[in-house]
Amino acid sequence: MYSPDSRNRFGLVKPPENTSVWCMRMILATILILQVSGFTAEWSRLRGPNGSGVAAGAKPPLQLDPAKPTWKVPASTGHSSPVLWGNHLFLTGIEQSRLATYAHDKITGKRLWKRLAPEVELERVHEASSHAAPTPVVDVDRLYVYFGSYGLLCYDHAGKLLWQRQLSVPRTLYGTSSSPIAFGDLILLVLDDDHNLPNSRLSRSKILAVHKATGETAWETARPFHRSGWSTPVLWKQTDRTELVVLGNGALRGYALPSGREQWQVTGFSRETISAPIIGNGKVIASASRRGGGGNERIDPEPFWKSVIHFDANKDGKIDKTELKEAAKVASKWAASSLVNSKNWFYYGAGKPVGPMNWEEIDKISNKYNDVFVSFSDIGTESRLKFWLPAKIINEIRQLP
Repeated sequence: MYSPDSRNRFGLVKPPENTSVWCMRMILATILILQVSGFTAEWSRLRGPNGSGVAAGAKPPLQLDPAKPTWKVPASTGHSSPVLWGNHLFLTGIEQSRLATYAHDKITGKRLWKRLAPEVELERVHEASSHAAPTPVVDVDRLYVYFGSYGLLCYDHAGKLLWQRQLSVPRTLYGTSSSPIAFGDLILLVLDDDHNLPNSRLSRSKILAVHKATGETAWETARPFHRSGWSTPVLWKQTDRTELVVLGNGALRGYALPSGREQWQVTGFSRETISAPIIGNGKVIASASRRGGGGNERIDPEPFWKSVIHFDANKDGKIDKTELKEAAKVASKWAASSLVNSKNWFYYGAGKPVGPMNWEEIDKISNKYNDVFVSFSDIGTESRLKFWLPAKIINEIRQLP
């Protein structure tokens, strides 16, 4: 399917020069079980209602006959899934090295419109992936499309471009695939990334929330300990709150909505996480290709947040630049102490301080987990522990000349 010179030894491919090397995928109405089963609700995002893959009340056929589809039309190549709203079916693809969005009539299959994203250099993707992998999300008024090579585009159901927003292209092992989802008047997008922040060893991964009407940023939440990932998040609606659940490399995390503040984390996942979590019976179920991390041992960030508040001298609930300098002084002092063969270090795990130990032991634990928070006691006892800071921050300072 790809010419030999379009592939490198890592299985990554460049955009083909001749579009004849791209096969045409076929949209079969027989796979649109929602249409033939009497299911009337919308299928608005990847894997349907909240990513569950469940069409409540639907009665899908037990057998599908590809030779007798309700309709069949050619479509450009891509890995995104179709989404449905009313009589519209929306899909993305790539056509002659251009990122494209399509609308079809759900009943007849007739193409209603095609829109091309601005022409950009396409990200490099694995041969098993596609430049059109993320699935769009649709609501009663608008269609929201994300391409890793470009960013976000918003159309009305008739194909009118309402807004567009170019984003930085994430660096990933296989190409971008996480899909946007909707919450209230927000579109939420997980942008896990192998790029580092400027002058840092932490990643620029983040969750981006934009306003549906304008595409302007509502908030961003950093995920500095995560690298490239391919999972799409889900919403966990509970009695008193709703959380965004995100599976990333090494950890599953929950974020409060609509604020985006991190609430909890569960470690033990592998480096590469692709599948999407699901919610059921008050539980979150998430999986990865293999186990990672340290099983049931928990590295808890809670003491870090408490220690940050300690630096809030004016008690306004915020840490300004002046107060941050005091925290930086502590981190610098600890970094200097870590260069000495001291056994007065502790890390926070399983809900309590663990130690004392030397920095070499701390470093091994830090390499094993995504998030490790440490503290230093000048006399080697827990009673003198006041502050907790990320071990990776201490290591960064250690690298400074």
